[in-house]
Amino acid sequence: MSLQDERLAQVREGVRIYIARYEKDFPDLDIRALCRKRVREEMDRCKGTSAEGHLQIVLDVLEGSELHRDADEDDF
Repeated sequence: MSLQDERLAQVREGVRIYIARYEKDFPDLDIRALCRKRVREEMDRCKGTSAEGHLQIVLDVLEGSELHRDADEDDF
């Protein structure tokens, strides 16, 4: 939620940075799946608030990042 008041591009970049850092620190965990689960839980708690919209952006980045990561891995 620390990125909630940031612009869309900053939120997207911030999520990508956090995910990359956590994936490096915890290589044995499925960080994206854990984050998606947690974001969905928070969205349920924040229904009808501005936080819900912010969390939807975060979730979109998490889901989109996974697709881009898979495509990038195929290129190597």
